[in-house]
Amino acid sequence: MKIRLGRKNDERKILELYTQGKNWFRKFGIDQWLDGYPNEESFLEDIKEKHLYLWEDDEVMATGVLMTKQEPTYKNIYKGKWHFPEPYGTIHRFTVANKWKGQGLGLQCFKDLEEIGKEKGCKSIRIDTHEDNKCMKRLIEKAGYMYAGIIYLEDGAKRLAYEKSLEE
Repeated sequence: MKIRLGRKNDERKILELYTQGKNWFRKFGIDQWLDGYPNEESFLEDIKEKHLYLWEDDEVMATGVLMTKQEPTYKNIYKGKWHFPEPYGTIHRFTVANKWKGQGLGLQCFKDLEEIGKEKGCKSIRIDTHEDNKCMKRLIEKAGYMYAGIIYLEDGAKRLAYEKSLEE
């Protein structure tokens, strides 16, 4: 398995992964990604900014974003606090293809993004998820992230925020 930056010609593969993720959320009654986002516009911006990654072998297995600029919705955190200093990286729009769910791929992807974050000078990685997304919460905690508090997205949606130090 290799990791690489996404390219514009990966559009069909990336949109298929997002569709699988949206269908999974819908199946389990999770109100996340059901408003049309992420979409072509978001992934094209991620590709342009060079922070969308793909994991592949003979096929695309997962996709995720590692942003290394400040996340505006992380400025205010409620019922908690950020534990580690800036600069930080943020994982967004992460999904694993249905075929590969439950096989440990998510943990490897997080480790890869953490290594990239270290290379880019991040002292920690932050991530948020919907409070009903039990699988993602389990992955986040299994990967060693600690709960930090609650953040609100630009549309007012509540998310649980987590953080992991990259300093050893």
